[in-house]
Amino acid sequence: MLRLLVGTSLLLALAVVAVRADGEKKEEKSAIATFNDQFKDLFNKYRAAKSDEQREKLLADYADKFIDLAEKAKQAEGVDIVLLMPQRMPIPDGVQPRIAALLKKALDKSSDDKVRTRALPAYLNAQSAAIRASKDATRTEAARKDLETYANKFLDQVAKELDKPASVNSLVLAAGLALPGGKDGARARTRQLFERLLEKREKDQRLPAITAYLGAQEQVAMTSKDADEVAAARKELAAYRKVLHTDYKGKVKDLFIGAPMPDLTSKNLEDKDVKLTDLRGKVVVLDIWATWCPPCKAMIPHERDMVKKLKGKPFTLVSISFDAKKETLTKFLESTEMPWTHWWEGQGGKIDQELNVRSFPTIYILDGKGVIRYKNLRGKQMEDAVEVLLRETEDRTKPKN
Repeated sequence: MLRLLVGTSLLLALAVVAVRADGEKKEEKSAIATFNDQFKDLFNKYRAAKSDEQREKLLADYADKFIDLAEKAKQAEGVDIVLLMPQRMPIPDGVQPRIAALLKKALDKSSDDKVRTRALPAYLNAQSAAIRASKDATRTEAARKDLETYANKFLDQVAKELDKPASVNSLVLAAGLALPGGKDGARARTRQLFERLLEKREKDQRLPAITAYLGAQEQVAMTSKDADEVAAARKELAAYRKVLHTDYKGKVKDLFIGAPMPDLTSKNLEDKDVKLTDLRGKVVVLDIWATWCPPCKAMIPHERDMVKKLKGKPFTLVSISFDAKKETLTKFLESTEMPWTHWWEGQGGKIDQELNVRSFPTIYILDGKGVIRYKNLRGKQMEDAVEVLLRETEDRTKPKN
C-alpha cells in the first residue's frame, strides 16, 4: 500500500535552493522536492488504477523514473531518494540492481562519512533483493561475493557496538541478507555476533532481540529461492522457537513460521460455531480484515480470481471479519462478490486475543497439517505460496508404488 510520509523531515526536504549565473536568485526544486512531486503523481494514478497489472506497471515505470532522478542528483540527495523509495512503495525486482549500483557508487566514491553510513545497510538490502530476483547464475555469484565483502564491513561496525540498542536492528538486517553459507562466512558470523549480543543482555532483555531475529529468518524462509538459504533460515527458526518455549514460556505467542496455528473458533454468517481444525487436510489462507480497511478491500479482486482458479483443489480461503457489527459485514457482502468462507469475529474477541492482531490485513497461510508456513503475503506472492503448499499436499496424498 502506497503512503505519503508527512512530518518535519519531509517538510524540510521540500525546501528549494537558489542560484543563477548572474547572481540573481532563482528558486529551483531540490531533487528531493522533485521526487516528492513525482511520488504524489504516482500515488494519485495508483489509487485510480483498475487492475493489478496497471498498478504493477505504474510502480515499475515510476521506480525507474525515481532512480533516473537519483542518478542525476547530488550524491547525498541521490542516496536519500533511494532510501525513501522502500518506505513509500513496494520496489519491483527489476530495479533492485540499479539501486544497489547507485548505493555501491556512493560507498566507493563518497568522501562523506554520513553518506556512506546511510548507504551501507541500504546497499546490503538492495543487493540482497537483486540476488534473490536474478536468474543469471554468473552475475548472482559475483554479486554474492560483493555482498559478502560489504556485509563483513557492516559486521565489523556492529561488533564494535554490541552494547548499543541499534545493534539488534543491525544484526536483524544482516540475518535477512542473501549471504552464502560456510563456517567462516558473514552468515555464520552474524549468528555468532547475535549469540554474543544475547550473552551481553539480561534474560528479560533478550526476548525482543530474539523475536526480531526470528522475524528476519521468516522473511528469508518466505522469499528466498535458494534452497540452502531457506533450509538455513528454517533451522534458525526451529532453534530460536525452541528457546522461546524453554526460556520464555507463556511470555510470547509462538506464531512464527513452523509453529502450529492455535485451534481457532468463531462464528459463521449463520451464527453457527466454526473451528479451524475442521479444515485440516486443506491448505488454508486466513485473511483477518475489516470492511473499513482500504488495503484489505484492495485484495478482494485478486482473492476472487484465486478462489475461482483453485476451485476443486484442497484449498480454503477464510476471511475473518473484525467489523464491530455483523450487519456491516453482511451488507458489504451483498454488494461485493466474495465467494468464499466468512467468519465474523467482531472486535476484541477470542481470535484477536489468540493472534494478538496489530494490523489489517493480517494473513496466515497454513499447510494441510495446520502449520504456519507463510505470513502476510498478498497478490501473486500469496497465490504462489498456496500453489507450493498444494503441490506438497498432492504429493503427500499420491499413492506410493
